[in-house]
Amino acid sequence: MSVIDEFKAVGIDIPANINSGQHKIMCPRAKDVCGRKNWKEKCLSVSIDEKLYNCQHCPDFKGKVGDTKLSTSYTERKQYELPKRPNITKLSQKGLDYFTGRKITQEVVNANKIAEENGWLVYPYHKDGVLTNYQKRKIDSKDFRQAPGAMPIVFNYDRCWQNVTEGNKEIIITEGVEDGLSFEVAGFPFHTSVNQGAPNVQDKDASNKIACIDNCYDLFEKAEIIYIAVDNDPNGKRLEQELVRRFGEEKCKTVDFGEYKDANEVLKWEGKEKLIELKENAKFVRIAEVYTAKDAKDELVRQLKEGRVKGSTTYFTDIDQAWTWRKKELNLWSGYANEGKSLILNQLALLKAVHDGWKFAVLSPENFPVEEYFDDFVQMYVGKPTDNSLPNCITENELKEALDFLENHFFVVYPDKDFTIEHIHAKFKALVRRHGIDGVIVDPFNWLANRQKGNENRDQYITSMLSDMKRFCNEQDVSYNLVAHQLKPEKDGSGNYKAPDAYKVKGASDFMDKVDNMILIQRPFVATDYRNPLVEFTTAKIKKPKLVGKRGIVVPLEYDYKTMRYHQESDKFCPLAGRSLGAIERISPEQSYSRNDIFKSQSSAFDEPAIKESDWKTDNEEPLF
Repeated sequence: MSVIDEFKAVGIDIPANINSGQHKIMCPRAKDVCGRKNWKEKCLSVSIDEKLYNCQHCPDFKGKVGDTKLSTSYTERKQYELPKRPNITKLSQKGLDYFTGRKITQEVVNANKIAEENGWLVYPYHKDGVLTNYQKRKIDSKDFRQAPGAMPIVFNYDRCWQNVTEGNKEIIITEGVEDGLSFEVAGFPFHTSVNQGAPNVQDKDASNKIACIDNCYDLFEKAEIIYIAVDNDPNGKRLEQELVRRFGEEKCKTVDFGEYKDANEVLKWEGKEKLIELKENAKFVRIAEVYTAKDAKDELVRQLKEGRVKGSTTYFTDIDQAWTWRKKELNLWSGYANEGKSLILNQLALLKAVHDGWKFAVLSPENFPVEEYFDDFVQMYVGKPTDNSLPNCITENELKEALDFLENHFFVVYPDKDFTIEHIHAKFKALVRRHGIDGVIVDPFNWLANRQKGNENRDQYITSMLSDMKRFCNEQDVSYNLVAHQLKPEKDGSGNYKAPDAYKVKGASDFMDKVDNMILIQRPFVATDYRNPLVEFTTAKIKKPKLVGKRGIVVPLEYDYKTMRYHQESDKFCPLAGRSLGAIERISPEQSYSRNDIFKSQSSAFDEPAIKESDWKTDNEEPLF
């Protein structure tokens, strides 16, 4: 059975032009049992992909098609009973004293037709002039009862409906009837309240508690401004959130009772003038994801006084002219296979950890198991090979000392099965909370699971993933670094590969448009001389040149195979000064721009040829990139 047929099985006819997504259509109960006044209104929400449906006017007509436990067919609508009229009398002196003690006048009590039955206060709930439900409260205690089998509706529906249909489009909704009555004492008769109070803050589902909203939704749809004046406690806040979600942020104002619990407390202790003031000072609920200049004021004032946050040093002075580290930015690192894009990113991350104490969360499945990943870091950190068949191999003490440092600065994520961006971000977020991560690395992009939908093209899908990454780095205040391969390289006339292209990143052309910064790494002579140590660091895009660097700068670096470290071609400077762990100096960003002392301390090996093949090459050796 198709999804469309499954909807039809519960009485829902999906229009022929709809085959996926979320839509609003007419309820099949339109002309008979649906509670709305305009039967042509599209009040039935359907999600074709998730097989869900929900009528905003029929609280019992919702569910999931194909699931007999969750779906409710057209013919299964719950039948409510009109309540038997209670044997009511006028309020006794005890009942009058109850309201007098709460500063609620007899005029307001009479206007709301409140009566008494054998020591119980009776609050009638009318809809369209018919007694639809009632609530009873024991005068001497907080004991509440509802009419059995009656439809749950909001209090004072008829007067509120008259109010919104005759030009005044405002409603006040409270948690309890007496809070609404308090507003009427202050001159606002267009009050209503939920019939069962607030849901518990721990309740996973609040729908049953506020079913009265479902049965009176047309009232709130008609209103243009809804004042939410619920109790000032956790349960009240839960109710407020649920009401805002149901009514829409754009039409809701919230009343702040300050030190008081609810409207009736304000009336009792401060008087109706204070309640009028609080209502007039109610604020519109902030619409999520919408900002104004007010939201930027504090930060802009701070920036004016202290300056804008600029990128922080890489500790390579030449690279700093092109690109610097800046949190809340998405950086893309691209280049041809085995030309060092991952290695140089890892070395820059190591430098940030060594000199600034940064911590990194990393997804690097191509370098798994983890000992392979950390082996490169140990060699860069110590400046010696870890292969005991090579000369000047690190000692066991140096290995332990390096691993102790790396243990506190690099955290590798390797899922058993789930390589979705959502799962990776969940792990990264946990690491941010536990360890205070400063930067994240996803290397490479093509290891992420493909969740592309049938109606999406590849560019749209990747654009969505990049948006998720950008949102993550903003929310978590981290530098986000993504590694992606280039398409197959083409050779130029000299036999070497052409420079990487910002618009030829494997996967989609949208990488360049969505990331903040793009860095291209190339060994320009690798095709003709794979031992040539030259590496070019090129900035293809810098979104904020005043804060981060400059676009189009090519920084020449050289790679020292013996130490697995890069140094600047211009002056042979390497921020990982010295050949052993104990010689690494922690330098400040200011010192990195005048580093003669550090340079003097470096090994004289930088003045010698980078490679002595007699020392390094073996019969089975593969290229080191």
